[in-house]
Parts: sequence; structure tokens; C-alpha cells
Amino acid sequence: MKDIDVNIRPILLLLIAALLTGCAGFQLRGSEPLPASISPVLVTGINQYSDLYRQLEYQLSASGIRVTSSKDDAATVLKLNQVKSSDKLTAINSKGKGVEYLLAESANMSLYDRTGATLVSERKVAVDHYRYALDTKQLSSERAREEKEREMQQLLAQKIMRTIHYAMRTGSN
Repeated sequence: MKDIDVNIRPILLLLIAALLTGCAGFQLRGSEPLPASISPVLVTGINQYSDLYRQLEYQLSASGIRVTSSKDDAATVLKLNQVKSSDKLTAINSKGKGVEYLLAESANMSLYDRTGATLVSERKVAVDHYRYALDTKQLSSERAREEKEREMQQLLAQKIMRTIHYAMRTGSN
């Protein structure tokens, strides 16, 4: 009987912690909605068919913000420039083959209202990730690289959203 009590205790503690966290109104950092006053937003500086644009569109709509393609319809303009991707070799093995790469995605972003007033001043937003080339099959490693690039675009979009949210919440444009 003691064995059962010992095995149940961690589960019971985890359940209690989950209930207390849920009751306290826990929210993930950066998951709060953006002000409705910035909707609709026009995203400029990137191709509307790019992964980053699609990720931003998804993140904005999840925050209750509509994305528009019309400057006349836009309440705000999210301007992106100097959008860059890099894949730098950081380590090689004893045979001279690349085994570690640093992937980086970055962009300069700013947010303006329809009159041109700055809501969020221009700032660089970047994410990076180390990728290890363990697979020797070229096709497989190419697919893994493409999947990682899509994931990096998602992370960059999330970081742009957190940057906007923080700047608007704190007034640190």
C-alpha cells in the first residue's frame, strides 16, 4: 500500500500545481492581445507570399488584429526592412566536413499610425539557432534545413509581436 501512495504523490502534486496555476489566471508571456486600435495593419517591406508574412498574418490575427493590403484601409503600418537570413558554418569534423551551422534570421521593424506618427521606433529583431548536420543524406538534410528556416520565420514573427506588445504597453517607442 505504501508503494501506491509514493507513486501517487508526484501526480497529485502536479495536479494541484496545475489547478493553482490555472486559477491564478496564468498567461504565457507575450500572449496578451495587442491594442485593437492598431487594426487593420498593413505589413510592408516583405513579399506577401513569404513565410515571414504568413507567420505575421497568423500571429496578428491570433491577437485580434486584421491585416490589410490597402494603405487607405490601414490604421497602422508595420514596416520591415533589412530582412536577412544567414547560415554560417561554425564547426567542421576531422574530415573537413561542416557539422555545425548557426542559422540566423533578422529584420528591422517599426510601427506607424496612419498619420505617420511613430508607435514603435525602428529596432532590430533577431533569432538564431544552431543546426547540427548529423545526416549524410543530402536530400534529408536539405529538407531539415528548409523546415528549420520555416520554424525560424515563425520565431521571428513571434519576436516581432512581442516587441510591438512590449513597446506599446510600456510606451517605450
